[in-house]
Amino acid sequence: MPINGLVSSNIRRLRKRKGLKQKDLANLSGYAASYISTLENGLCAASLAVLEKLSQALEVSVADLVVEPKNDPVSNND
Repeated sequence: MPINGLVSSNIRRLRKRKGLKQKDLANLSGYAASYISTLENGLCAASLAVLEKLSQALEVSVADLVVEPKNDPVSNND
């Protein structure tokens, strides 16, 4: 999977695993909910600074956002 698609699906998967809506992640990270949606839909690439803020908000490492997940049954549907 291309890195942008992997990051997009990981953001969505980790957000859902924490039980957060896009607007919740937006509030925690300081970004607009529309930007979170854009990232999750793979319409833009996240910079390292964005990945750092999102990882802090999701309480994961930046690496968790960019690597293929092991086994995580959370679906990708919003």
